[in-house]
Amino acid sequence: MASQLRGYLKTLEKRLHLDPGERDKILVELETHIEDRTQDLIDEGKSSDEAVQDALSGLGSYRALAGQFYEVHSRGSWHHTALAVLPHILLAFTYAFHLWKNPVWVGAMLTIAIGTSVVGWRKGRPRWTYPWLGYSLVAPIVSWGLAMSAVGYGAWVVLTQGTLPLSIPIYIASFVYIGFSLWIVIRFVSRVARPDWVMA
Repeated sequence: MASQLRGYLKTLEKRLHLDPGERDKILVELETHIEDRTQDLIDEGKSSDEAVQDALSGLGSYRALAGQFYEVHSRGSWHHTALAVLPHILLAFTYAFHLWKNPVWVGAMLTIAIGTSVVGWRKGRPRWTYPWLGYSLVAPIVSWGLAMSAVGYGAWVVLTQGTLPLSIPIYIASFVYIGFSLWIVIRFVSRVARPDWVMA
């Protein structure tokens, strides 16, 4: 009985992309509900295993239940809305005052974006995390483009002049970095672009 219940709750926990505190509260309440329902079924004459199975079956699929909890508990607040809008405002501010020419400012903005993304990711990926994650991907995408241009330039020079303009280790490092950064971008985009619980 206990192992079935723990297994169910563990699987559901993986699908609940909510704030950890909210998620834990839901799981505790759900566990209490399942235990109460199981006891009711046992009192009606069912065996312990049958009672647990029936109680869990009555809840429906993991995905549907996680989706229902998400719909109820993921509604944003003004605080979340402000956090979601802030990176766009900072970007507009950066361009309006030509701060994009200042590497210190750009570095600070990227650091803030990455830091905020990490915090949001650890909080269960609330909606306000996504804009920050998008801006966090600017650095690997730009550096990936630079690495690609170095490789492309090298290929062009080899074709036109027959020699490599840069040393071979630079090209090896570029290829490794291109693969690595592409993997990072694809991994993040695949996790972020899809709805939280639909494909969990």
